[in-house]
Amino acid sequence: MESQSNIKIYKEKLLLVEGKDEINFFRSLLDHMQIREIQVEEIGGKDKFKIEFPTLLLIPGFENLKSISIVRDADTNAKSAFDSVVNVLKKNNQAAPDNIGTFRKKDGRKYGIFILPGGKSRGMLETLCLELMADHPALQCVDDFFECLTLTFKNPQKHAGKIIKKPRNSDKSKMKAFLASLEKDVPSLGVAACKGYINFECPNLNDLKKFIAEI
Repeated sequence: MESQSNIKIYKEKLLLVEGKDEINFFRSLLDHMQIREIQVEEIGGKDKFKIEFPTLLLIPGFENLKSISIVRDADTNAKSAFDSVVNVLKKNNQAAPDNIGTFRKKDGRKYGIFILPGGKSRGMLETLCLELMADHPALQCVDDFFECLTLTFKNPQKHAGKIIKKPRNSDKSKMKAFLASLEKDVPSLGVAACKGYINFECPNLNDLKKFIAEI
């Protein structure tokens, strides 16, 4: 991950996300929404956020920010993910909203937190994107493939001396399988968003769009 000391704050609204896929996804979504005034930067997941955020406060231009928003994956628990971000903000004397998808103002600056995929207790960006692509014909094939995997690995089997198990993170694995179905090579979810494969008009994206519009 890029060191925070190398980040230049050049806009008045800052959106902090976990990684490169998220950067590409949100920059593409902002382009789709024709929003130009929000800067998107990578600050890492739950383990790195608490370390990197205090450094962000020292970057020249931070004092000029009018809005700071953080988007994070729920992973296994949306409330825990939200509480984790809130704790980091408060520990660094910043304001924190009371609920997911809302904002709070302090000293003229707005703070917001959104937990992906939104409206669910668990999941991540891949979970949301699978929902956005639910009507894509290839996804039925992907679902059939993973149903087959589940049945195949229901009973322990070995190959090359190792026990074969189904993927731990089915949403990430399903997204990789979906990307493999596309005509041209698309190595990641972020690149898929940049190339226009993600359906930004899907109603499942409305809550996130509303949040972004309020940043």
